[in-house]
Amino acid sequence: MKYIAYEVGKPISGIPAGIHFDIADDGAYLIISINRPTAKEKQAYSHGLFQMKYVVIDGMIFTLFRFGTLPWMDSPFNREFSKASIIKRPDDGMGLSLHIMLVDSATSILVAQRVIGLHTKFSNDFIDAIQKQPLMTDQYAYSIKLNKLYNQFTTDQMVDIATHEN
Repeated sequence: MKYIAYEVGKPISGIPAGIHFDIADDGAYLIISINRPTAKEKQAYSHGLFQMKYVVIDGMIFTLFRFGTLPWMDSPFNREFSKASIIKRPDDGMGLSLHIMLVDSATSILVAQRVIGLHTKFSNDFIDAIQKQPLMTDQYAYSIKLNKLYNQFTTDQMVDIATHEN
């Protein structure tokens, strides 16, 4: 197995701007790539209160995140486009690990990171939602459906209707 070390202050290549959530064989990760994050944002992402929810709308899973008092953000998740070959259910009393990385999109420098253990029930419910997600292998059809839902729901509306919270 190949390991990659991520160090604050070092560049990370190939990270586009935006919010990117995925699950790999070793756990979940969230990459937040924004232009020139402020000191307040760096503090919130590295040490602020972390909140996570998810909502399933018309078979699409949206992960929702909040750090400290910053606004909620979302990232869609589709198992067909995920890096995980098999999403392993955590042992009793354990949860999925979530590696959070804040990247300055102007420089590609990792400016903050942390790892959070998600609750057991939340992890198992999320894995159940992934396993029930309808197959959608056509990237074009997926994009059209995703855009339609983004035209119908704001991030705050998704947060309001989400029933699953870590």
